[in-house]
Amino acid sequence: MRKRSGEKRNNIRLINYHFIEYGLTEAAVKLFKGVTINLSKSGMCLMVFNNVHEGQKIVIKSGLVVRRPLIIQWVKELDHDIYKVGLRFSE
Repeated sequence: MRKRSGEKRNNIRLINYHFIEYGLTEAAVKLFKGVTINLSKSGMCLMVFNNVHEGQKIVIKSGLVVRRPLIIQWVKELDHDIYKVGLRFSE
């Protein structure tokens, strides 16, 4: 599959919906809810319901097996307390 003209992504995204819980650290007790929108080899896109910030790390705790923390690359507020978030896997 070829990339579309002007496409900046290096990896193909697969549409994938999973309800997840995530924390802001590996040992997080407080968990937040989200929904995956798509996945790729380099990261994913989530819909979340709490304010997060670029550069913040998150750790998926349930709903999807992800072995590495993710780093927030961008955040787009869609509505009050609804955010679309782009993440990349940390090294």
